[in-house]
Amino acid sequence: MIPLALSCAAALSLAGLPDDAPTAETGTAAPAAETSPGASSPAGNRLLRPAPRPARMLYTGGAIPPEYELVNEYDASLLGGGMSSLVFGYTGGIIFALIAGIHSLASIQRGDPLWALFPLAGPLLALGTPTYRGLVDPDLLYLRDVVCLGVAAVQWLGAVLAGIGYFFPTRVLVLKEGGTGGGGAGVFLPLGPGGGPGLSWSVAFGP
Repeated sequence: MIPLALSCAAALSLAGLPDDAPTAETGTAAPAAETSPGASSPAGNRLLRPAPRPARMLYTGGAIPPEYELVNEYDASLLGGGMSSLVFGYTGGIIFALIAGIHSLASIQRGDPLWALFPLAGPLLALGTPTYRGLVDPDLLYLRDVVCLGVAAVQWLGAVLAGIGYFFPTRVLVLKEGGTGGGGAGVFLPLGPGGGPGLSWSVAFGP
């Protein structure tokens, strides 16, 4: 009788338990995988990446960083415009000197306009001495004066622009070759490969 009573009590106890109660066969839940904060987030990746450095910075003085070098950056627009103006004015001076000089030699045996063959000061000297000016027809002299002064103005304007572009460069810090970054910037340098006269193109790479 006692075993039968114990069996009935156990059956009643199991019948009173809820359906979702854990049993011995149900295993324990696996612990969630531990993840380190920021391991795969974009913010974490940004923290691991070094900050990009600019390829070009204006030099304001002080020590030069080891990854940069100091260079003179020449204004290509001033150099190109100045040289073009100077060549254009000098070409006009040569044409005037040949035409007016030959005419003066043939008519009054004076070659004062031939001074225009020399750049800058030549067109001003080609205006002639008082003796020369007294021998030339006033209307023709006026025309020659206009041409001489115009040619001289164009030549001097070109010389001033080219001088400013060459003698007053911008000092910049450029990232050395092999530095971090991409892209590039170029500038005309009024020196040839061996340091002589000429124009070369310098390219600096950076971010």
